[in-house]
Amino acid sequence: MLSINNVTKTFGGVVALNKCATTVKQNEIVAFVGPNGAGKTTLFDTISGLIKPDYGNITLSIDDNTEELTKISPEKVANLGISRTFQQVRLFPNLTIQDHFIIAQSKNDMRLLAQIVAKNHMHEKDVPFHKKILEQYGIDRDLNLYVSDLSYGQQKLLQIAMAVMREHKIIMLDEPVAGVNAVVQKKIEDILISLKKAGETIMLVEHDMEFVRNIADRVVVMDEGSVMVDGTPEEALSDSQVLEAYLGE
Repeated sequence: MLSINNVTKTFGGVVALNKCATTVKQNEIVAFVGPNGAGKTTLFDTISGLIKPDYGNITLSIDDNTEELTKISPEKVANLGISRTFQQVRLFPNLTIQDHFIIAQSKNDMRLLAQIVAKNHMHEKDVPFHKKILEQYGIDRDLNLYVSDLSYGQQKLLQIAMAVMREHKIIMLDEPVAGVNAVVQKKIEDILISLKKAGETIMLVEHDMEFVRNIADRVVVMDEGSVMVDGTPEEALSDSQVLEAYLGE
């Protein structure tokens, strides 16, 4: 489905990605792990079109159609079906939960954002659906609440909900459980397992190895911009090189 082929990216004299290569198959959860600076987020940014590689390419194949993501804009990548979240929560604090759901369902976020700010765009028919999303994601708050009034964990849940609501083929989550409490982490774990059962394809960057063991079908261990190990959680997280270089054992 997604093919990452010898992707290399340097920033000045720093090699962020070094002939990075792996694949992601449909309906699997793949976790990308590794120490800080291993290139995980840079790889996600490259897949998303935010960074252009120096060498290599990334292709997305759906049915009989193949697109090279490294040659198109981030907007086109998103519209092809790559939906993602970021390490830091990226929401609009002065907009409501309802506003964010409307944005997630649009293919032209900025134009719709202007309409929301101008109070000219009403989506009353979507209210029952949006309330159902709140319930499914464990966000026990009113749709008209400003996002700035949500807890950090609720904002994380909202980001994931928005990524799923956007029309997509692959969901990419960058550190989905970083900084959240145990209750929210368990909720996110349950959500991701349910999404996989529903046929979703999920890529995630994560440092919590217990969380990774619980949900991942495959683990890609990165170090110095390259893939060190690519296998099941049991294979990857028990590999002697991984234990020495990443887990410090």
